[in-house]
Amino acid sequence: MRRTRIAFVVMPVLTFAVCVVLAGCAPGAAALRTATPLKTAAPLKTARVAKTAPAPKATPSPQDSPLVAGMDVSAWVPDIDWASAKADGARFVYIKATEGTYYQSPLFSGQYSGARSAGIVVGTYHFANPPTSSGTAQADYFAAHGGGHEAGTLPGALDIEDNPYGAKCYGMSSTALIDWIRAFLDESGFGEAERARMQGDASTRIFERLALNGQTFVLMNAPRRPDGPPVRDGKPYSAIAHLAEDIVPYIAVAGGLRDLGLSAPEILHADLDHGLIIMEDFGNDRVTTGEPPAPIEECYATAVDLLAALHGQELPDTLPVTSELIYRLPAYDSEAFLIEAELLLDWYLIGAGAPATTATRAAFVGLWHEALVPALAAPPTWVLRDYHSPNLLWLAQRDDIARIGLLDFQDALVGPAAYDVASLLQDARVDVPEAMEMALLGRYVRSRLDEDPEFDPAGFTRVYATLAAQRATKILGIFARLNRRDGKSQYLRHMPRLWNYLRRSLAHPALAALKTWYATNVPAPDGL
Repeated sequence: MRRTRIAFVVMPVLTFAVCVVLAGCAPGAAALRTATPLKTAAPLKTARVAKTAPAPKATPSPQDSPLVAGMDVSAWVPDIDWASAKADGARFVYIKATEGTYYQSPLFSGQYSGARSAGIVVGTYHFANPPTSSGTAQADYFAAHGGGHEAGTLPGALDIEDNPYGAKCYGMSSTALIDWIRAFLDESGFGEAERARMQGDASTRIFERLALNGQTFVLMNAPRRPDGPPVRDGKPYSAIAHLAEDIVPYIAVAGGLRDLGLSAPEILHADLDHGLIIMEDFGNDRVTTGEPPAPIEECYATAVDLLAALHGQELPDTLPVTSELIYRLPAYDSEAFLIEAELLLDWYLIGAGAPATTATRAAFVGLWHEALVPALAAPPTWVLRDYHSPNLLWLAQRDDIARIGLLDFQDALVGPAAYDVASLLQDARVDVPEAMEMALLGRYVRSRLDEDPEFDPAGFTRVYATLAAQRATKILGIFARLNRRDGKSQYLRHMPRLWNYLRRSLAHPALAALKTWYATNVPAPDGL
């Protein structure tokens, strides 16, 4: 059993308890001082904290000791009998939610609800990994993924331990834990810039707007993402789906798009080791208007024209990053399409109380494998992958298709052209009326035919419907995961839109078998 002293520190918005588990890296809260000095309040009484196995022993009980018995758990403790733990004297538990800015415990939601259901007071903790990202970024990440303080729970905790990944204290002094990001800014000439947090996205990246000498720039903090647990053939999901692990793809694809005359941000300074980029600021003008947002037809038409122009070119599958580093775009292969579609089974159906059986899963995979054959045979091009309104800005001062500012392409692949067209015209965040979708799809087809008389409209339309259905399937799973695992319930409001897109796409005759499977096995989202 381990004894540790818990002291509270005060931060804007979020209150943390700092658990300094191992001496030698003092001061324990150093990594959190990046933006705002911390004020330490009076410490609590020492609490007994024990690593647990199923039905852990938490002794002595509160009845025979002035101390309160508790424990801390993580994904390393997969099966816990919470009722037995309560009976053995456990009165509180700290549950690991996050680590660095790259890891969310896959068991967090179940452990949290299980402990609370058993009447155990719950707190959540973040495992610090100082060299991978700033303390501010890690605090924000924790707050967004389980670190919020609900009524009746303990404040969030920061677990700073001796480095389990290498050199003691990460080979850094307490001052060094925060100095590297300042050094990065100084080295790039932005040390005196004013910094303001920007609204993020569903990823783990952190964005800040830098203001210096009357100009603005964007700082992207995207530390290297370590592999998650293996899910198939010894590979993690990110490897099978070909998700970017660092900023190398972003820099490579940004350069490739700019070489084509398209508006990707100019990279002004980059630190490949720490995942930091300072780049051109495209401002805030969206391709949507109003609240709730609605598509601006001129902007969407220009975005369609951009895709038609891009897809009509012969494009390389390798791109330079530096004079010595070349990046190869992965292929959007069958395994990637299928593992994405299976998110519906793994998250949406479970959340809807209709988990897939072995037989229904096998049927689902088999039907998708067959449906994807034409898509995999389509002429390959660059697939930017998240080509929709949150990742597009309107640059009115530029000309023609350069008026579309491209923001998100680090997961770009080589694959079928129809994917990005479907991503735009069935925008997951915006209601695109079916009449507008069909008009803009026709605009794309006519543009391709003008440049290539051998372009196949019927074949393209079939692949478009297939990939629109695959994308809606994937995102239903992703948004269910964001809600269930990460506590981001705001994404649920998009479910009805995605459901309608899915039904619209499955109406294509080539997808009749899939339509039947969905009608039999997939309930509509709440509210429909």
